[in-house]
Amino acid sequence: MIIINSLLTQASTRLPFLSRLAGIVERFDYAILMFFNSLATRSWYFDNFVRFICDSQIIKSGLIVSFLWWFWFRPGDDRQKRDSREKVVSTIAASLVTLFLARSLAVILPFRQRPIADAALNFKLPLGLTTSSL
Repeated sequence: MIIINSLLTQASTRLPFLSRLAGIVERFDYAILMFFNSLATRSWYFDNFVRFICDSQIIKSGLIVSFLWWFWFRPGDDRQKRDSREKVVSTIAASLVTLFLARSLAVILPFRQRPIADAALNFKLPLGLTTSSL
């Protein structure tokens, strides 16, 4: 970890645009977070809808799996089925590559506090939601 931090420090001194870019990304994230967080605790219905989405495994994964199954088993001639199945396999392969890239970046890049743990943001949880469900 010390080696990675020293490499990042060297990169930031050699490439000052990286620190500017990090500042831009941080301000952009803050603006989006504050917009959505301004909606929290205003409506019991909206907050419960958000809680339902956070707690529902069907919403999180079931829709994606059902779309993949539909593309895999949808009716059509052999060429259409082969094209659909190639797209499904390509989608899964791209997802795995993206997952590997995202985890690699999470290890390499500097740590960023989650908004829920950053006291300076004054993050409001939606009604009925706990920190353990996020």
